Amino acid sequence: MDGVVTRKSTRGVKRGLLVALLALLVCTVYCFVSITSNMSPAAITLAEAKTRAIVTEALNQAIANTVSKYERSDSMLDISQTENGVYLIVANTVALNSVAASCIELAQEAVAEVQEQGVVIPLGTMTNLPFLAGVGPEVNFKFTPVGSVESEYTSSLSTAGINQTLYKINMKINATVSLILPNEVRTLDVVAHASLAETVIVGTVPEVYTNVPQEEMLNVVPTEPTG
Repeated sequence: MDGVVTRKSTRGVKRGLLVALLALLVCTVYCFVSITSNMSPAAITLAEAKTRAIVTEALNQAIANTVSKYERSDSMLDISQTENGVYLIVANTVALNSVAASCIELAQEAVAEVQEQGVVIPLGTMTNLPFLAGVGPEVNFKFTPVGSVESEYTSSLSTAGINQTLYKINMKINATVSLILPNEVRTLDVVAHASLAETVIVGTVPEVYTNVPQEEMLNVVPTEPTG
């Protein structure tokens, strides 16, 4: 009789432990789903910041790898001076378009690679409890590229010293990604900048610039101010 009672008692203990483990598992899953589906604003901000940092680094690396192939700035600029001492700067659009095409291709590949790693956020940060911030297991969230990477050129003039003016051609690379969160999808625009060419113009620089249509904004034709 004692043996029968002992076996029944053991079975009861095992059954109780199994029920307790199942209850704990259900509770854990419920809490996890509840927390991840109701992310705190701090966790969302952190996820966005990490995504921007990862994509920005990828874009900057693509720009660096592309620009390193073009060592001479003067290959992108044609500088001449008129008899009146006025400088004419014309951008080499063929070279610039080549840089843009290479950079866009590398940037798209780079973004596609980093999206595989996603971003990780500590589970405690996803709650609204400050004392749990930064603790707990890490939860991974994915992001995906939206459309193609785009590029844009701008030119600028700035004072570089006495009778010296710095002319620069800059490139802006823009990538759009979707950050996939449990209860929403966030669209992020990530921008990276690079200086492609620059030159210093020595001499008196006029205050007025004319004859610069929209399609020739990279070219500068300075003229003396009137009136």
